[in-house]
This record gives sequence, C-alpha cells and structure tokens, in this order.
Amino acid sequence: MISTFHGFAKKLLGASYDRLWKHAITLTAIYAALSSLDRHYEVSLLVFMTAITVFTFGIVLKTLASDDNRRKLKGAFMLPFRPGIFNAAYFYAVALYTLVTKTSYILVFYLAFSSFTAMHVPAFLLSFLNAGLTAFIVFALLNGGKRIAASLWILLQAALCLLPEPSYRLTGLLISIILQGFVLHRTDSYRFYKDSRMKDSHAAPLRSSSFLRYIVRYLISHKSYLYNTLALCVFAGFMAFMLEQMHLGSYLPLAFAVLSFNTPIGILLSSNRGLHRKIQMLPGQLQRTVVPYGLFILIVNLFIYMIFLVSWLLFHGSVEIVYYVISIVFAAQSAIAAVWLEWKYPVHKWRVESDLWHHPRKYAVPLMMCLLAAAVMSMDAAVYLIALLVGIEVALIFNRRRGIRNV
Repeated sequence: MISTFHGFAKKLLGASYDRLWKHAITLTAIYAALSSLDRHYEVSLLVFMTAITVFTFGIVLKTLASDDNRRKLKGAFMLPFRPGIFNAAYFYAVALYTLVTKTSYILVFYLAFSSFTAMHVPAFLLSFLNAGLTAFIVFALLNGGKRIAASLWILLQAALCLLPEPSYRLTGLLISIILQGFVLHRTDSYRFYKDSRMKDSHAAPLRSSSFLRYIVRYLISHKSYLYNTLALCVFAGFMAFMLEQMHLGSYLPLAFAVLSFNTPIGILLSSNRGLHRKIQMLPGQLQRTVVPYGLFILIVNLFIYMIFLVSWLLFHGSVEIVYYVISIVFAAQSAIAAVWLEWKYPVHKWRVESDLWHHPRKYAVPLMMCLLAAAVMSMDAAVYLIALLVGIEVALIFNRRRGIRNV
C-alpha cells in the first residue's frame, strides 16, 4: 500500500513532494497578507462545512477524470495489486493532493477572516473525507454506467447538508465515512479507469482535417470543458437581472469583461501538450490552427454576450446600440488575447487537469478586459479606440496568414 501511495502521490505532488512546501509557503504568505487586513466576518459552521464539501467533491471528481491520471492508472494496473489496498492508497494520494493544493486555500481564507474554534477541526476533517469518498464512489458508479445509483448517492449526501444542527451533521458525516469507506474497499479498482472514447483523434493529420472539427470532437469527448460555458450562460442572465435591480446600466461593459472568464475554452491547446508540440512543427500554423481557434472562442463569447443582452432587454426594456458594438469588440479582443496567450505562452507544467484549470494565467485576459471596461465606462471615445485596435490586430493576423510558420 505504501509503495502504491508513493507512486500516485509523486505523480500528483512531484517526485520529491516539492509541491508540499511550495504550497505551504504560499498559504503562509496568503494568510499573513489577509490577516493584516484586520477584517472579521461571522460565518456559520454549517456554511463552512458545506463549502468544504462542495469544493472538495468537485476537485476530487475532476482529478479522477483527468486524462493524465488515467494514463498513470493504466500503468499501475500492469502490476499485481489487491483491490482494497489499491483503492485506499489511491484515495489517500488524491486526498492529500486535493488538501494541499486546493481545499487548504479555503481553510486559510476562513482562518484569516472568521473565528476558528475546536469544533471546526472535526468539522473540516469529516467534511473533507466524506466529500472525497463520495467523489470516488460517484465516479466509480458513473464509470460503470450506473447513473441512477450515482444520482441517488449524491442526493443522500446532499441530504446531510440539510441537517439543521452541526452535531447532527457531524454524526451523519461520521456514519457516512464509515459506510463509504467499506464501499470503497469493495469497489472494483478498474472502475476508476475511464477509457478514452476519443481514440487517435488527437493525432489526426492536420492537413486533411479541420481544427474546428477537432475542437468539437474534443469537447464532445471532454464534456466537463463545457460545464463552465453553460454556467457562464446561466450567470449572464443572473448578472443582467442583478444589474437591473441595482440600476447599474452603465456597468454593462464590466459585465462583458467578467463574462470573458471562460477558462476551459481558452486552454484547449495547453490541455493537449502532445498536439501543441506537433502543431508547432508544421507550416501554416496561423491559418490552420490559430485563426479557427480564435473564431471558435469569438463565437462562444458572442453567444454568452447575446444571452446577457437578451436578458437585459427583457429586464430593462431596451439596449443602447453602443452596447451591441461593445459586445462585438470585447468578444473579438478577448478571443485574440486568449488565443495569443495560449499559442505563445502555453501552460505545460501541470500534473492533472485541475492544475491547468486553476493556473494563475487564467486571470490575465479577464483582468485586461476589466481594464478596458473601466476605460470605456470613464471615457466615451475609448470604445472607438479599442475597436480601432481590434481592427488593426485582425488586419495584421489576416495579412500574415500565408507562408507564416510561427506567430
């Protein structure tokens, strides 16, 4: 069990567990900086437990579904193993990775801004362990085609979050951990291996296929990449409602900037490192890859902005023409910036897809768009200057489409 645990843990945390001390230093610095703000908020223990549960469940589930993790499992299955011990070692490795690199940041924010009592220690540990076990069992059920059983399992866990008293919930979590630990011990280890349906699609010849077609196939195979886009569509309607209720009609440009925060769609090249290296060796990269990728992100941005504007029209009654112009300009600028970053500065140093989705680079484009939105809100002529800049960028791109090898 120890050797199996080390095998998975080194894959997730580095050969010498270097990510442990790196995140420890980062967490210490964040805690010191937040504590210096001298702000205090009262957060209920039940809300704290729910936040830990939901966040940990999502991260563990995403880690289990990672393609990189799937390849590691495939190698581990070539060696003899005992299913119960193998499952336990795999769970402990993923749990340690999730705790150190993700969930601990929520804990630090809570420690910095709210009171932390002795009751919070078992609350955190039980919520974290139960969420991790739930993610493992739900993933195994879904991988075995038992969607109804997985849904019922999630509903049972959601019922725990509805218990009104912390003592009741802690007792329920303890019982749930014991039962789920037994179920995990009896689960077939191969249920954690998700076979890829997209065989050989990454290696499709670029000269005889469309990159847009590749993107569609990739997203169909990796449906989790679409969840953020769907969430943004829902959030676009909600944001339009909130801005109307608060009478903040002049803040529409800032809403466009926030809605450009579509991480999975903007990292499709970084998510497939092998494909990116192969494309870099081919001629005509700009015409075959960069332009289609940019058009795809442009279409996605315009679709989200359209939902926002339609929602605003329903709630407010009218939309000024200038906001249609701003939406098109912002969608184009966001697409150009996202593709340029992905092409020139791809993220290659990641171990599982969860690391890639939470890379600090994802904030670069939304931050730039927020600055442009602030300029538009403070100066009417800014939108025309930004439109001119986007026009120049598009002209330069199409002027260099032929015979270019590297952007």
